[in-house]
Amino acid sequence: MSRLHPTATSPLSDKMPPPSASEIRFIDDLRSSIDSQLQSSGLISAFMASLACASYSQPPPDPQCFGETGVRWITMLSWLSIGAFFTSFMLSAVLAADITGVFDDKLVGHLRTVQAVHSSIPLLVFYGVSALAAAYGVDLGERNGCAFSYFGLATAPCLPVLVFAVWWWLRRTRRKLIAPQKIHSLTTWLDRIPEKYGGGGGKQ
Repeated sequence: MSRLHPTATSPLSDKMPPPSASEIRFIDDLRSSIDSQLQSSGLISAFMASLACASYSQPPPDPQCFGETGVRWITMLSWLSIGAFFTSFMLSAVLAADITGVFDDKLVGHLRTVQAVHSSIPLLVFYGVSALAAAYGVDLGERNGCAFSYFGLATAPCLPVLVFAVWWWLRRTRRKLIAPQKIHSLTTWLDRIPEKYGGGGGKQ
């Protein structure tokens, strides 16, 4: 981690004054928040990828509804979800390594530059979950008959929709704590950046 000593100036900005104790605490808190989010995303992606691999590598031996077409759909949807989870997992590792090489006084600006990459991780996870839910919906019918297939396809969207509903409720709850116009939907750690750094997390 690129740490600035409280009594030293940045090696990249000799004319800048030394950071205050509150600024150091803010940077430490921000780094910790990002690390926690990336670790959680990586673990979730790895776990979900294992579920997708099980569906991909063990298709129904005797498809009972859509036949070989159903098996092909299971394979395609599982493959797409594996790709999404793998990309999310690797991006989590890459971004975790990236922020360790950024000096404290450059961190906020750098994070805003690469914000889109950070935002892509939860989108990839959501996409992967949606594809995997659909794959398991088809798989259910191919193993148990068409009645179960229609049930699986009907209920599969409910899983990601439930996650989206919880996310939306948490976002609305968080809006009461910070400036509503500056709230972030995906990179929620940006809401912790104080106003003087261009964030919406209040004064510090």
